[in-house]
Amino acid sequence: MTSVGFFDAINSYKRLSPEIALLRKVVASVASSSPLPQSSARQFSKLVAMAHSKRSFSLVDGTVRWEQKRSTSQTNLTLDYVLELERLLTPHNLNRFKQCCGNWCDGYFLDESKNSSRIWCLQEECEELRNKAKAHTFYNRHRRVKPKIEG
Repeated sequence: MTSVGFFDAINSYKRLSPEIALLRKVVASVASSSPLPQSSARQFSKLVAMAHSKRSFSLVDGTVRWEQKRSTSQTNLTLDYVLELERLLTPHNLNRFKQCCGNWCDGYFLDESKNSSRIWCLQEECEELRNKAKAHTFYNRHRRVKPKIEG
């Protein structure tokens, strides 16, 4: 699973399970640089521990493999998301977790741009708004008026 796939998944849930709602709360807390409530931090830690307990280690042809033990599909999918969020939180600079600037969008994303300037998620509506904003900026930058020379 890629970081884009993870954020698309947690942003697209219409009816949130308690676990997915907790993951969104963790991401929202990181994106806004606000502290996560202690109870939510404990719940997230429990989910991470449960996700790791359902994994098995194997060595096949000199390659390490971590495999998720199969359970119900929804539980397995949620635990995959938990492990992906843990992976994303560990190596990244936390100020790259952001909330989309689209007025109607409550999505989150990981800003992997070179100068950390991305402000839009990858949802279709936000992409259209982003393109309009870029076109407007381009137009304003290139509409220089030549001054009249009197003389």
